[in-house]
Amino acid sequence: MAGRAYTAGLDAANLSKGWDAFAPDGVGAEKDVAPLPNALLVLTPDAQPSNTNTTTTLTVDGPHIVSTIDMPGDTDFFRIELQQGEIYNIGQYLVTGGPSGVPLADAYLELYDAQGNLIVSADGGGPNTPSGLDALLTYEAEYTGTYFVSAGSFDNGGPDGTSGDYVGEYEVFAESLGPSDV
Repeated sequence: MAGRAYTAGLDAANLSKGWDAFAPDGVGAEKDVAPLPNALLVLTPDAQPSNTNTTTTLTVDGPHIVSTIDMPGDTDFFRIELQQGEIYNIGQYLVTGGPSGVPLADAYLELYDAQGNLIVSADGGGPNTPSGLDALLTYEAEYTGTYFVSAGSFDNGGPDGTSGDYVGEYEVFAESLGPSDV
């Protein structure tokens, strides 16, 4: 069976799963969010590889990983294990209060196969996200094994699409969905 990408909306079923934050960019319900500090941007070392040589594993239904897009054009890759025929939500949402003090303004998320071939992407604010500038994709795995998630930022540069324009903190996560969740 070929892999399929789905679109997901932010409805009552998803809200019951805890998708209720990130009010600054319009995703989810409103909640109190600390104001951004009036400070200089603190550059942090790039701790996450920008390719499939990554050793950081994103665990399905595990803890969210908080990381930083350290400079324009940076991407962070995460290894993930998926099961054929299972449906997953993979998301990239901004985080406030991280080491640089800057939340990622516009997420761009990609899923690659084990050989590094692009399968599907999700653009923050695009047709396959609930709303706002966070990115969410829903994917049915076409094989059991290793995939790679690439987290970055949107490229406003037009058709080249080779590098993101923004820096800042984000969280990335993966969750399995049951048939009633799709």
